[in-house]
Amino acid sequence: LDRSANTILYETLGGGGARQINIARYPPWVAVLPVNGNAAHPASARFGGVDLFWASPLELAPPPGVEGEVLFTSTETAWVMGEPFSVSPDMLRFPDQGAEDGGGGKKILAAALTGSFPPYFRNRPKPEREGAELPELPAVPAPSRIIVVGDADLASVFIQYTQGGRNLDFLLQAADWMGNDEDIIGIRSRETGTGRLDRIIDPVKRAGVADRARILNVGLVPLLVIGAGLFLAWKRRTGAPVQGEKERP
Repeated sequence: LDRSANTILYETLGGGGARQINIARYPPWVAVLPVNGNAAHPASARFGGVDLFWASPLELAPPPGVEGEVLFTSTETAWVMGEPFSVSPDMLRFPDQGAEDGGGGKKILAAALTGSFPPYFRNRPKPEREGAELPELPAVPAPSRIIVVGDADLASVFIQYTQGGRNLDFLLQAADWMGNDEDIIGIRSRETGTGRLDRIIDPVKRAGVADRARILNVGLVPLLVIGAGLFLAWKRRTGAPVQGEKERP
């Protein structure tokens, strides 16, 4: 659970049986912030955040030959609830309700693993398939990539109810990374170039430059074009040669 959470709308019965509509932050519906993403990893570069529902924290302990990196975490105001689990929004309004780890702290919510994973069927009988003989398993596994997220609903139908477009953005980038498609990742993660006016951070200076550019393009340039046309017309009417034209006989 995290104090950085989305809000929910729920109904309760008040005094006299009257129904009340309440809006409250629901800590189990964790809103992972962009600032808590690992910008150095390709799968979470330009991380826009995700929404997790009843997520579980991870413990990063990769086996030998496998490298593990954290992709994103909770905020420092997260905590873990132990059994019995409380789902009531009224109860969960209180900070650290049911905390089993003695208080809050940052939790790992997603990690990426890269390397040669220990074969599952090592020292086990080779799996069998009816009507087919499976080839021998490789002695040395090929390098692989795995992403683990502490929420089974990250890519489920739950997105339809939460309009979690940023979940889809993360999944798309993660799929590119797991498919070893570095070129696609580079395109998706490329920073958009800033225009010249965007480089001026001070809003007063930026507004002044924009006004001068508007006056130059809307007022001064058309006046120069009109003046040049009038000057050429006057030259022709007086019979004076215009630069670039041959003199009349």
